[in-house]
Amino acid sequence: MKIRSLSFLNRGDVQKLRDVADMEVSEYIAWFKEREAKNVRINKPYWDLYEKIKQNMPMIMAAQKAVSAIQPAKDPKQMMLEQVPTEELKYYFSEYNNIVDRLSAEGIKNLGQLYGLPLYDISKIPNIGSAALDKIQTMKDTLVQDAQAIVNSWKEFQTIYELPSNYDRNLGLSRNLKNALLEFAQIIEKNKNNKRYIANSQQWKSFSLLATILRKYYDEGKSDNQIAEEEGYTSQHINNVRHDCVIDILSGGVFFKNYKLNQNILDLIASLKAECLFSTLDKFVSYSGSSDTDLLTDLKCDIIQIKDTTFLIPKDTKGIYEKVGKVIIKTLVENPLPTDKDVIYELIVNNDELSGINFDSIFVENVLACEELVDVFNNNLIQIKNQYLTYAGQRYARIIYEAGAKITTEEVRKRYEDIYKTVPSSGPNTAGVYGISCEGKKYWYYGEPKVPIQQKVTEFAENRKIFYYDDIEEEIINEGYTIPQAFRVYITNVCAVDNKDKDHFCHKDYVDDYPHYSWRSPSRYGQINWILNEIKNILKERGSIMIDVLVAEIEERSKSTEYRDATKWTKYIATNYSGDDMPFNLFDGKISKNEPIFSETDFDIIALRGGKYAYYKQIRSIAANEVKKDESGRKSLMDIVSIVNEITDEQLNRNTILRAIKDEQHRFEPIDVEVINENGILYVQWTKKDIIPEPVYVVKPIDDKSDKEEILEVKEAEQRPAIRYRQSVNWQELNLAMKRELSFYSSWMAYDSININDAIDIFTDFLSDANNTNLSQRLPMDLYEYWFASTDSFDRSRYLNDLLIFFEAALKEIYIQLEDKEPPRTKGLADMALLFSGLPDMLLYSKDSKGFRRIAHDLSAKRNIVAHGDTLKLSSLETAKLITDYVALYVYIVAKYHK
Repeated sequence: MKIRSLSFLNRGDVQKLRDVADMEVSEYIAWFKEREAKNVRINKPYWDLYEKIKQNMPMIMAAQKAVSAIQPAKDPKQMMLEQVPTEELKYYFSEYNNIVDRLSAEGIKNLGQLYGLPLYDISKIPNIGSAALDKIQTMKDTLVQDAQAIVNSWKEFQTIYELPSNYDRNLGLSRNLKNALLEFAQIIEKNKNNKRYIANSQQWKSFSLLATILRKYYDEGKSDNQIAEEEGYTSQHINNVRHDCVIDILSGGVFFKNYKLNQNILDLIASLKAECLFSTLDKFVSYSGSSDTDLLTDLKCDIIQIKDTTFLIPKDTKGIYEKVGKVIIKTLVENPLPTDKDVIYELIVNNDELSGINFDSIFVENVLACEELVDVFNNNLIQIKNQYLTYAGQRYARIIYEAGAKITTEEVRKRYEDIYKTVPSSGPNTAGVYGISCEGKKYWYYGEPKVPIQQKVTEFAENRKIFYYDDIEEEIINEGYTIPQAFRVYITNVCAVDNKDKDHFCHKDYVDDYPHYSWRSPSRYGQINWILNEIKNILKERGSIMIDVLVAEIEERSKSTEYRDATKWTKYIATNYSGDDMPFNLFDGKISKNEPIFSETDFDIIALRGGKYAYYKQIRSIAANEVKKDESGRKSLMDIVSIVNEITDEQLNRNTILRAIKDEQHRFEPIDVEVINENGILYVQWTKKDIIPEPVYVVKPIDDKSDKEEILEVKEAEQRPAIRYRQSVNWQELNLAMKRELSFYSSWMAYDSININDAIDIFTDFLSDANNTNLSQRLPMDLYEYWFASTDSFDRSRYLNDLLIFFEAALKEIYIQLEDKEPPRTKGLADMALLFSGLPDMLLYSKDSKGFRRIAHDLSAKRNIVAHGDTLKLSSLETAKLITDYVALYVYIVAKYHK
């Protein structure tokens, strides 16, 4: 029996005894005796109560006995509140959070417990004083008064609501998603003061901005730039906030405590991605009902162009699928006649250029089935569309094949001009490798479809490794091929020749397996290269010459050289290097220079391994720089292959890169690396502990009054540290170093009202925010190493090459950050420059060019050399000067155009 239930107490008595009113009588007696034993002062109302209890004890005991015989009904409010956790009080009494935490820590886990617990019992909790008891009483009073409302509110919060609440399947994906986002904005604003959703003012600031962005973008149709201007943020920030929100909602999880996207929309998105990923953008638009590229971003998708067709790919895989796309088109172009799709597929997925690259083969299947790119025939045959054939031989092969019967040279040429709207620079004989044959030097026809004979030769050599001429000739003839005049050239392109037997060959990759034979080493320039250089020299002397006269002239010149046996191929070689994209023109039996390609061709290396020696110096610089700074002093060959191709934006295969690093013919300056084989895996390993550092240079004005520069070597007091493994860029240090090292260029920038220190701040921010990893990672590391580490000539060669190659990427990144979209498709640096007012003029040569105009033209010219795989021959001082000039140009361009 509780004190408040004693019959001899009136309401006034209970009020005076309120702090013990909820005690049981037995508890009160124990409490009283405890205080009495400790000589604690007891006020009169408590003495009087104790005496009355003693006097009425028989009556009290009888009453307790009667009550205990009856099982009391539990208070319905208490039962209702037992389902609500004690933490719920924080949303009603945020100022009492510490008290709520204390109650929870003492085992009071739900509001029903608190509701039924006497204040006296609560007072026994450590650190709960009288002030806290008053607050707890306030909370208990609230539970009594508002029990139902509290439970209802809590239950509402436990329910997961789907958005949009008015989902309509007839509206489609985009409209329903837009409605969900606008409803979410309303929910945010509705719950501004609801601490379950928005705990504090800082959270409200973030959610308020999000609601504003969603409303203005999806309801008012404003752009990120407009919203940014109105709200005082950058457009990039607005874009990020919006996309982060939508991507989170599209993930299918619960957001804003108890909301999620309607399951019908989530199912539609899953179906859409499953159906459209790796397919064309047109298919996605057809299925989704929207051409909004924002939706692609939110679905974590990206797009790439394969010729004139756009395909959907997963986000952050653009580099991978652009490489795959190049191999697909290259393979289709190399097989210009109808070929079994499964054969093309196998050639692509097993291509050496894609080894080590993880990609989804469904992409290949979808591209090969795309009727915007290929013609699809019966029996699973496909061919690339006419407009994408690039070489005259391929076009001729297509024309002759489609003729279906013998066709004259005149008719072939006429059809060529009608279809391709250009006069061919070579004849149909260039189509021989595609199964085209000639009868009587006049009639052209196609036999049964065959793979190119060069491919058959390569496959035979790879399978047999070592063989005799009669073996391969018999194999090729048995497969229905006519042995062409250049058959031996095809063999020696992939095989070494036995010094003791010119009809005995070994695939060049396997000569080390047969050391008991003496294999012929190719001369430095090679037979084909010698002939091409002689053709070049003759055309420089005479302008043009009849092909038969040319053959006789080269045969005469070869008599005193090691190449006299090769001149029988002169006519064939001259023909194969004539055409629209070749250095020579051949028409009506006369050969001439094809400008400007003739002047731009590096004849020193044109025929060496298909011109790939051109990249050897770049490959060697990159390899030396990468392995030197690796923690283990080495990297796998496949890692080097990936890095080289990312930097050069080429598709150099493993063997080309391996040969460049080994340099067995000693064509280049040695590098301190070696290739080792461990359990069948090739590694490139650093062979020295120390490097020979290049001098340190600084750019300064010639005198105090001049804006002309000179570069001076400086002696530093301490040796700079070596390049370290996975060293990270200290952006602040890099920023300060650039301000120090580029101070000379401040007067140049002042002409355009640019403060160089501000420009450098903008530039480092631009790099750190760039999406292109060459700009955000490789270029900053290059500059950091250059100004803070001890570097050798190979390191600096790499830094210079990177600055040349990455310039186009920097312009593209500026455009993306300014316009919030990809730039139009371009064919190179010159086209990209057209997007920036005044920049194309800077890239043009002028003898009067000075300042940044001179540097810009110089970068453009040298970039063209490097981008085509050629090498720059520069002194240590010239390299340092160009690195500093080009960095200053980057800073200037970003400051000028990245407003």
